[in-house]
Amino acid sequence: MKVNGNAAPVDALAACLKAAELDPDNSGVLSKIGSIYMNLGRRDEAMKWLKRSLKADPDNFRTYLLIANTMGEDRQEAERWMKAGAARTGGATPALFSGELDIPAWVRLDINEAADLITGRGINLMLQNYPSSDNTELLFVSGVLHDLAAARSLPYVEQAAEFSRLISMGRRAEYFAPRDTHCSARGYRLMAQRLADEMEKNNFIKRPPTR
Repeated sequence: MKVNGNAAPVDALAACLKAAELDPDNSGVLSKIGSIYMNLGRRDEAMKWLKRSLKADPDNFRTYLLIANTMGEDRQEAERWMKAGAARTGGATPALFSGELDIPAWVRLDINEAADLITGRGINLMLQNYPSSDNTELLFVSGVLHDLAAARSLPYVEQAAEFSRLISMGRRAEYFAPRDTHCSARGYRLMAQRLADEMEKNNFIKRPPTR
């Protein structure tokens, strides 16, 4: 069985289901099964396994995050799960959910501090955005990364525009997981190829000569 020409998700699912038989209370395995079902577009089965994972380990924030992702376009329900996870795992405060925080300023501060840390140690830095043009949060972060690269004259790989071009050609299913903003194997390969091209162009790497 193949999904979008790729048998990997189904092969991984079979392996994880076998592992769950051997260790039925392994939260990591259970959440992985839920994640695979989510990427296959089988939401009900995803939720069943993710709730089993949560029962096995109610303090694993990643499981709450996966459940929120499974909610798809139901942002209100997704937010409810994220808040529940943050409260359960100690990551929430009243201020966090008050709406009084300047989240954009927070993101800009974190990204700029990360850039300072890297460049301050003499390490070459290259930035790229994520290939999604239909997610407002990702679009905002793309803008922050673009502005940072421009302000510091850093090389920047514009992934979103290229993937938007492919989507406009009706090829979304080739480059993204079903009903998800994450790339498929082919999508991540394209990202890697474009990143490697830019790294070579800016003398970050040298590719061996072709034979």
